[in-house]
Amino acid sequence: MYENNLYEIRVSRGMTQKEFAEEIGMTAANYSRYERGANDIPLTVAKHIAIAFDVSIDQIAGLEEPDFADVAEGQAELEERIIEENAPNEERIRELIREELQNMNNEKP
Repeated sequence: MYENNLYEIRVSRGMTQKEFAEEIGMTAANYSRYERGANDIPLTVAKHIAIAFDVSIDQIAGLEEPDFADVAEGQAELEERIIEENAPNEERIRELIREELQNMNNEKP
């Protein structure tokens, strides 16, 4: 296994693993193994990523440094999107916690 820049490439585009995987036609689980370095990236997959995201094989393989400004910007965008997408759940979670606490208080002898 070897170090790669898949995380940086994905995050610089503000994409989740699932979105990135769908874009290149694979499951998020398979993509995750490549990103983590658990599996080597086949050349056919690397070529597909290079074409789909306009990056070089060298960038994918970690032979060229990513543009860390793009990565930071993409990471901020991705974090903001995740927070926004989960905001409705946050209120529901708070509601469930309040209900459970109230139930616990009502059950005390």
